[in-house]
Amino acid sequence: MTTLLLHHAFERARVRLPQKVALVCRSGRLSYAELGARVRAMAGRMRDAGVMPGDRVVLVLESDAPYAAAPHAVLACGGVFVPLTPTPRLE
Repeated sequence: MTTLLLHHAFERARVRLPQKVALVCRSGRLSYAELGARVRAMAGRMRDAGVMPGDRVVLVLESDAPYAAAPHAVLACGGVFVPLTPTPRLE
């Protein structure tokens, strides 16, 4: 049995369905090609910042396009993502 990991499934969809809608969020709709471009750019910035395979990367982002791209970017660097969702302050 072959294991299909999250980033492999995304890459497969990006190659096979580049113009299909991958994400609908507050900032609009993104195709797999557009989301893939954001993932590659973000992964490049992470590598430039020193993210190495095996590193744990904590992601604290609002739910929107960057939140969808960030885990894939971490995985593209060989890292492990640790998601944290910011909660609104109760006053």
